[in-house]
Amino acid sequence: MAVKKKLSDLPVLRHYDKILVVLALVILLVSLAYLITAGLDREKDESKFVQLINNLKPTSAPVAAIAMGAFEAASKDLGSPFAISSIDRTKANFLTPELRVTCMACQRPIPDQAKTCPFCGGKQEGVQIAADHCTVGEVPDRVKRDLGLPINDESVEFADADNDGFSLREEYHAGTDPKDPKSHPPYSTKLQLKEFQGKKLPLVFTTVNKMPDGNMMTFSWSGPVPRPRSFFIRENQPIADGNEKTGFTAGALNIKFEERDGPAGPVRVDVSTVVLTRDSDGKKIEVRVGEKEKNTDVEAILVFLVDNSELTLLEKQEFKLRDETYRVVSVNEKDGVVVVEDAGTGAKESVTMEVKTFKKELKKES
Repeated sequence: MAVKKKLSDLPVLRHYDKILVVLALVILLVSLAYLITAGLDREKDESKFVQLINNLKPTSAPVAAIAMGAFEAASKDLGSPFAISSIDRTKANFLTPELRVTCMACQRPIPDQAKTCPFCGGKQEGVQIAADHCTVGEVPDRVKRDLGLPINDESVEFADADNDGFSLREEYHAGTDPKDPKSHPPYSTKLQLKEFQGKKLPLVFTTVNKMPDGNMMTFSWSGPVPRPRSFFIRENQPIADGNEKTGFTAGALNIKFEERDGPAGPVRVDVSTVVLTRDSDGKKIEVRVGEKEKNTDVEAILVFLVDNSELTLLEKQEFKLRDETYRVVSVNEKDGVVVVEDAGTGAKESVTMEVKTFKKELKKES
């Protein structure tokens, strides 16, 4: 009689838990082996990468940094024609470009000022020669060569070689000798008008006192000489006290009163006037009682551009610019012009707020 087996009697089913444990152990071993292998490969890759990085580093000493001073000097040299600094200054810049023309006979390039060809000796008749050619700036090359100066450096035109206050460019345009300190344009050409201002009267007419023997006026003096003080003067008398003189004379008094509104009603105000005469030039100035900040003249403030000093001048006043004497002819505030005159030559110069420019047309010779 056959024995009937149950499904649960199969070996796999009976030992499935042991089989699962074995499979789990196998998976763990495979995973462990993979991790070990992957770790070794990673170490190899890292070693290769470090080696590659190390190969990029220079084996010798580090390269020195670029010297910026030498770089800037080289950049500057590139921007200007080459010239030898040790060469004789009278022959300076013989390597720099110069203006050339074609010879009428041999057709070779010759200097623009040559009247005969240095190659064939042919005369350059009928050719306009640019005698005042300028490589740079406004001063011709021939003038710079005569002075031993580089023709390709415009800055030399602003230098004052003879220390007379005028640059080479100014003296060239004015036609004076840039090597002689006594030969220069008038110093009045170096004046510039800065502004006008009123010259205040140092006297204030303060009060009028009626006296039995005539009216007495009081003036307050604020000028530097004599000391600040008050003067009591009668009509038609100099405003002075002994040796202390103000330089003004009081004329006849014009007594006058006005009715003006006040806090408590109309008030009577003294508006008397007197005409003062300035002793130095006879100028008459009318002043009123209590009037302050009275202007007597217009002063012109000029700037001497040689040393940037300022001069405050009145009309007809004399002044000096270095070794030259000038006189103010007129002060015209409306037009903004001050006319000065050279006391030695009588030459007049109009001074404005614009700086005088020295300019002349370049000449041509044949």
